[in-house]
Amino acid sequence: MSSGERVKKPTCFFYVLTARGRRCVLIDPENWFKSHGLLTQAYCLSGGTGCPILEKVKRITAKKDKTTQRI
Repeated sequence: MSSGERVKKPTCFFYVLTARGRRCVLIDPENWFKSHGLLTQAYCLSGGTGCPILEKVKRITAKKDKTTQRI
């Protein structure tokens, strides 16, 4: 890699460009703009690792998958 190339940081899959700017789509826009500084640096730009919002979504999805399998 040459010195002019940028290394792309892993970002969270849910941290995307929207009409109102780049944000986490798991949070409504009003709450995002209130708390995005902390969330962006801590979780969004580290691939979502350790994000409490993403973990909650995963738990809900896993629970839903479990109940669907029983039917």
